[in-house]
Amino acid sequence: MGLAEKIGALRGWRQLLLAFAAGALLATVQVPWSFPPAYFLAIPVLFRLHRGAPDKRRAALLGWMAGLAYFGLTLSWLVEPFMVEARTQGWMAPFALFFMAAGLALFWALAFGLARRGSIAGFAGLWMLAELVRSYIFTGFAWGLIAQGWIDTPLIQSAALIGVHGLG
Repeated sequence: MGLAEKIGALRGWRQLLLAFAAGALLATVQVPWSFPPAYFLAIPVLFRLHRGAPDKRRAALLGWMAGLAYFGLTLSWLVEPFMVEARTQGWMAPFALFFMAAGLALFWALAFGLARRGSIAGFAGLWMLAELVRSYIFTGFAWGLIAQGWIDTPLIQSAALIGVHGLG
């Protein structure tokens, strides 16, 4: 059994933990880490986990876990304004970060849950659509888009043709 099959065969908490770890790894493509090779490690792992999910509910939970880690790490700068007056407002920082990450992760959960198992085109397309919707719904939150990790690479030039969501 190869590594891809072992990832797809994971169940229970190990599956959720790997989804969380892959989401955190994917976050390293963003500033301040700017590590684009993480795309080539994290996204295949997430696809294999999705493919191995026994049902749509579990696939959605895997997407939510990955999104929680991704947005939690990518948006960690959100806690800094709370630290200006840390004695009075610092206690709110972890709640703000958690609930922001958890809310944004719902978009990933929806995409992972709706994607047909085993279809890489459906998986990628719905994930891209979730990022697009997240950028516009409720006035939008276009920070932390997956494609923003390509900013310091020549590949970002393709965004002029296909847009940031197409690149994502």
